[in-house]
Amino acid sequence: MLRAVIADGRPGNPDDPDGTHILLHKTDGVFGTIELAYYEFRPADIFDTKQEILNEKRRRLTFRRVGRAAPLGYEGKVAIGLWGYTTSFDHLSKTDSSGDPLKRDDTYGIYGLAEYAVYHEKGDTDQELILFLRAGVADPTVNRFSQYYGGGLVYTGLFPGRNDDQTGIGVAAALNGNHFMRSQRETGQPVEKTEISFEFTHSIYVNRNFIVQPDVQYILNPGTVPGRNNALVLGARLEVNFNWFRLS
Repeated sequence: MLRAVIADGRPGNPDDPDGTHILLHKTDGVFGTIELAYYEFRPADIFDTKQEILNEKRRRLTFRRVGRAAPLGYEGKVAIGLWGYTTSFDHLSKTDSSGDPLKRDDTYGIYGLAEYAVYHEKGDTDQELILFLRAGVADPTVNRFSQYYGGGLVYTGLFPGRNDDQTGIGVAAALNGNHFMRSQRETGQPVEKTEISFEFTHSIYVNRNFIVQPDVQYILNPGTVPGRNNALVLGARLEVNFNWFRLS
């Protein structure tokens, strides 16, 4: 599957962040991304989704798991993507004779991901264990974070009687680029190389239209600031589906 997106490089109005604006300026540039993905399906994934649409007379827009969304349920996915901006950016470590940052036209990044259902419960294959890995790199001359690595697992139906709930744990690391770290040292504000976060989340399926997902994160080196205490973050996500789209 090949997917692509083109969008305004600077959405909204930076001078009025609380408003809703559609402003298209030449200096905004364009943001674009393209992804090439390979999916592995079980026959039941496709049949069950089609049957659900016909039985419920509803258009099922996405099939959700913790940390992902896709048009259909699938057994596995491998993808590689490329993104880029067409506008100019300040170089993070190089300056001109006046001390102003040099300008660099365009910036880019590349990412890859893989996920696969490695285990299915007997008698109910929808109860499963999924492993996922993600990695990305970005142009270090203008992007603070030049590398990202993450991974984890999601189990659907971990607890008895809660077959549609999903439980996920993950770890992610964001790495400062060399140019950013060099500029920080030169200004007397050195930073650590990496911020690492550990996450636990549980998606509570009340019904098809109402889902509650509490989330707990523990972050090492928050903001990569030396000496800053590690952080505990608590949050929750509420999902309400109105199902306005129906088949004729």
